[in-house]
Amino acid sequence: PEDEAWVLGSYRVADPRIQALVDARFDVTDLYQRAARRGDVQARLDLGLLLRARARGPTDLRASADWLLQAAEAGNVTAMAEIGRVLAYGLGVAVDRDAALVWLDQAARVGDAEAADLARLLRLDAGQ
Repeated sequence: PEDEAWVLGSYRVADPRIQALVDARFDVTDLYQRAARRGDVQARLDLGLLLRARARGPTDLRASADWLLQAAEAGNVTAMAEIGRVLAYGLGVAVDRDAALVWLDQAARVGDAEAADLARLLRLDAGQ
């Protein structure tokens, strides 16, 4: 687990060209899934983002949303903002602007300016 955490942390911050080389040789999705299943909150966020970026259809987007929600429920602020976006735009889930606003507001309260901006836009769009 310590070695996996180091590998995943290094992959997360690597240049996209390095990530592409790694992806060609290794299944990082499997590493993220193992870490996420063990309860690693950062791995849950990263897996959700990775699955969304590589999504080939609604099933992949749904899996992405599930991992992002788990990370958000565990207190990860970035995941709170991401699940807010997912719910606002219906990425793998039904659009739920009320739930999106709950998550976006929670992320905004701890300093996520982009989440605050999106919450404002959603409220303007709804005429609130």
